[in-house]
Amino acid sequence: MGKKILSFDGGGIRGVIPAYFLQKLEEVTGIRLAEKTDLLAGTSTGSIIAGALAVGMKSEEIVNFYLQKSQGIFSEKHDIIDKFLGLKARFSSQNLYDALQSAFQSQAADPTIALSQLRQQIVIPAVNLDNVKLHRWEAVVMTNQTDVSLIDAMMRSSAAPTYFPSYQGYVDGGMAANDPSILAYASLEAREDVALLSFGTGYTESNIPKGEHWGALSWIIDLDPKSPATKTPLFTMLFDVQDELPGQTCQMLLGENYRRINLKLTESVGLDDAKKIPELIQDVEDYIAHNLKEWENTCEWVTSQFGER
Repeated sequence: MGKKILSFDGGGIRGVIPAYFLQKLEEVTGIRLAEKTDLLAGTSTGSIIAGALAVGMKSEEIVNFYLQKSQGIFSEKHDIIDKFLGLKARFSSQNLYDALQSAFQSQAADPTIALSQLRQQIVIPAVNLDNVKLHRWEAVVMTNQTDVSLIDAMMRSSAAPTYFPSYQGYVDGGMAANDPSILAYASLEAREDVALLSFGTGYTESNIPKGEHWGALSWIIDLDPKSPATKTPLFTMLFDVQDELPGQTCQMLLGENYRRINLKLTESVGLDDAKKIPELIQDVEDYIAHNLKEWENTCEWVTSQFGER
């Protein structure tokens, strides 16, 4: 019998999008997808979803985590001078740690379990700021063979620079692999008959008109209010293009056995904008309503790939 993979992108509070998509899929198909899955992969906020599923939490409980805990996680901790000068990370790691511990334990799940003790395979990327042997930063992929607890792995992968301080010398896995799908596929020993379902956290349209000639300043910060590009086009483009490659690679390798679920956001939503979570849930509802045929095809694909066990 083939291997099944669920993969979740990074994206801060926009993690509620894949969590809610998963809930809606399970409502339609009647399948608890994580129970049918061999490998769970997640980056940053996606690592929280993957980790929660790995210890038996349900999709609706994960959605509630975003609804109930996000405001507390993203509450400012520094005075106005620190905030203005950017001297410290904006939010406390302890807020996130406490929220994870509380949410998991309320569902009788143990976030301190070692990755090696998880029933399923897991893949969580992060960035090590100082490899003591190489004296350089490096991308790392935490798996069941990594000597680390689940909560520490999630904290490492979620330590987004400027938002949170580094955690145990690690920062956000999204710096290296915001979409961990290809890492998940590569981590399998046997890669025949694999089905991979990948969840995005939403995107906004950004483009530079053909023939536009920009200098260095325009690439770093776009001051034109009518421009279709974002306000930091170079950095945004680097992350956006990086996000596309794993999916394109999985599509080439897996063909019809790969499926990606994502949506265009009605507006740009910051990683920490917790007040927008209800709107993001509505975006998912609107996407399903306006793309009903595509949604039905996705549900049929999920039933055929994950409903056979």
